[in-house]
Amino acid sequence: VLYLHGGAYTLGSLATHRSLAAHLARESSSAVFTLDYRLAPENPYPAALDDAVSAFMQLVTEFDYSEDRVAIAGDSAGGGL
Repeated sequence: VLYLHGGAYTLGSLATHRSLAAHLARESSSAVFTLDYRLAPENPYPAALDDAVSAFMQLVTEFDYSEDRVAIAGDSAGGGL
């Protein structure tokens, strides 16, 4: 699972969503990867989306996950990504 945190694209981090990602991993018995994507306004659109796509591609190319076996989840802004 690639988990993208919420925070209106302007706040939030791995630290603020660590317990939620851990809960998701525990309940789904899956590996959960979290992404500390670049935040606005310092990094305007499409920076966060580019980071999400890059993370997905890294899971596929560097960690050998099959594209159809990677679930993408998120809350709030992370869900929008």
